Amino acid sequence: MKIYLSIILFLIPLSTFGKDRYHFSKLSLESGLSQITVTCIHEDKKGFMWFGTRNGLNRFDGYRFDVYTTDLENNTSISDNHVQCVAEDAEGNLWVGTSNGLNRLDKGTEKFKRYFYDSANPASLSNNTITAIYFDTNNNLWIGTRDGLNLYNKATNSFDRIAIDNLLINNPVNAIVRKDDILYIGTFSQGLIAYNIADKQYKVYKNNPDDMKSLSHNHIRAIAIDRNGNLWVGTYHDGVNLLRKGENSFSFYNTKNGLTDDYVRCIAESPQGEILVGTFNGLNSIDPKTGEITQYKTYGSNEGDLSHYSIQSIYFDRSQTLWVGTYAGGINYYSRFGQKFRFLIRVPT
Repeated sequence: MKIYLSIILFLIPLSTFGKDRYHFSKLSLESGLSQITVTCIHEDKKGFMWFGTRNGLNRFDGYRFDVYTTDLENNTSISDNHVQCVAEDAEGNLWVGTSNGLNRLDKGTEKFKRYFYDSANPASLSNNTITAIYFDTNNNLWIGTRDGLNLYNKATNSFDRIAIDNLLINNPVNAIVRKDDILYIGTFSQGLIAYNIADKQYKVYKNNPDDMKSLSHNHIRAIAIDRNGNLWVGTYHDGVNLLRKGENSFSFYNTKNGLTDDYVRCIAESPQGEILVGTFNGLNSIDPKTGEITQYKTYGSNEGDLSHYSIQSIYFDRSQTLWVGTYAGGINYYSRFGQKFRFLIRVPT
């Protein structure tokens, strides 16, 4: 029997995004979370929230956490407790990237299928450290690793390694997004690569010290495409780069013009069109129309503050609740419809 989880919000909206500051509630170890560093967040098709941590995968139903950890005597358990990324396929399987292998969770059986690098098998993963997982609109599964990019072949249950003229060999892939036929790949040292899936052509955006409008740094940690087709690129050393649709040069958001920190970990667009940027030192909300930046960098001093200043992950669920994972403070969440919500189990007839 299939059970579907729905979140029913029952308070009238407190505010609209962008007009008032976020007022956060928290989920922590005391709530049942397995560990305080929340590396990734995902809402599945049934409405369950999934959180990756450095000590297990957590599923949250609105009341309690169920935690999945590795069992050395059970090869259908998750391959490693350090979870780095999570995504879901069209069939509802959860794909989980860890520091030691890729996993596919069958949520019906709660068993994991593990995938590893095999030096004797060129159709295996290119590396066991999984740094990014991305499903495009065609349900293609792209996997970033510490050593390049992989494309999952569902028919053969194997992987194609995408070298792109050797640009990705020995080069960690930290972020992946697709717009039309272009796959944008954020790398550790080769900047931003725009790869045309159809004709295999590509363009590389890298820092050029002689061009003040080039990419500000070649270490990319996050990429997001907003509703207008603009590309937001988070660097690990020099803030956010904005490549507007149809343009070839970048504009910048950094500590010089209001960003809390130049070390960017994550980027997400709100349902109202704001761009949220998580950094080593604070959360930022950018109004793309005005360029105004609202900072969230205090923590623990007042009710509604973030639980920790260092941001690891950002996610908006289908009910427009904002979820923020931190480095050492667990989970923060904010609903524009009010802080309380209830979960109803709906069993289809």
